[in-house]
Amino acid sequence: MKRVFVAWCVLSWSLVLALGAAMEFKPQNPPAMVPLTNQNSAAHQALKHFRRGANLGNYLEAPKNQNWGQSYSAADFEHIQAEGFDHVRVPVRWNDYAGPAPDFKLIDPIYVKVDFLVTNALARGLGVILNIHHFDEFTTDLRRRPTSSSPYGGSWRRTMRRPRRN
Repeated sequence: MKRVFVAWCVLSWSLVLALGAAMEFKPQNPPAMVPLTNQNSAAHQALKHFRRGANLGNYLEAPKNQNWGQSYSAADFEHIQAEGFDHVRVPVRWNDYAGPAPDFKLIDPIYVKVDFLVTNALARGLGVILNIHHFDEFTTDLRRRPTSSSPYGGSWRRTMRRPRRN
């Protein structure tokens, strides 16, 4: 019985390969990307600020009630700048700090921590990439799309509308 099954598998795959070779392959790739020729485009201008980055990980991406042993001080930003970095990436586990639907209001402690990092980076001329990190509810089911009524969309919308403190 085992030999029959193995023979059937070999014949089946041979047939699949033979049929596949006989059919013409037509790629469904998107059109080729066209390089930007305008060296003053918004993309080129932004790229000038994001060449060499430092990651500020293991701080705000830790779950809300955990401490992964990392923190940052104003002096860290001086060192980052002195080493020639031009931007920082700030990964944040925003959804751990979101309240219930429908607003998914973020609690103040996360804003205080993010404001500290962003303010210190900008004060030293560093660009900032705010990263949505460890959003498992969103990344484990790729069929779900973020909407303004989801934790992802609701939290991000609220964060972007938040007045900046100078």
